[in-house]
Amino acid sequence: MLSKLSAYRETNSHMSTSGPRSIRVLLTLLAVFACAASQSYAQALSVVRSGSFEVGPFAGADFGNGEVHAVVGGNVTYALNKYILPYFEATRFFLPVPAVESGTFTGTGASFVESIPESVYDFHGGVHIRLPIHESPFVPYAAFGVGGLWHPGGSETASYIASGVTYQVPLVVIGHADFAANFGAGVRYYLNQRYGFRVEAKGYKSTAGGPLGLFGKVEVGFFVQLR
Repeated sequence: MLSKLSAYRETNSHMSTSGPRSIRVLLTLLAVFACAASQSYAQALSVVRSGSFEVGPFAGADFGNGEVHAVVGGNVTYALNKYILPYFEATRFFLPVPAVESGTFTGTGASFVESIPESVYDFHGGVHIRLPIHESPFVPYAAFGVGGLWHPGGSETASYIASGVTYQVPLVVIGHADFAANFGAGVRYYLNQRYGFRVEAKGYKSTAGGPLGLFGKVEVGFFVQLR
């Protein structure tokens, strides 16, 4: 009888000590989880803030008239508040947009048509309207901008040989700009308070003719957020 009572007390004592120990472990795990969740939430709150600059490069493609060409560039934004970010952007387009010059070789009556390769750059300013969703690291935004498509110009020489004589006409295209407006949308993903990525798509309408009259651009960029 005494041995049974002793065994019962030992078992009961083990159960009474293991119960509080399990509760303490559970409370510790809950505390760690709550701390991690609060830090994550605090970080989400801080990545979308006012008074910060975002600077970064991007790469992508333009598309129009059934053709696709590479683009590279960079932009900088400043957050007036959590929602409104004025920005400036510069882009280098690699689409072939030659200037076409024609005329007649003096003294021969022979005509010529020459294509002069030109580079195309986009410089514009605008605004991003940021749309935070429950302080998620994914932040959609709308974009609108105005600026110009800059053509630096170029040169070429048209040549014609007749009766052993070479006739040449130097051709020069003077640099010029075309007004352009653009609109689109994108989404930012904030890795943390300093770094992030963004994806954007927009359409352009310009006073230039040909493939630059109306075209689209998609880009993927990396940015650094500076206070």
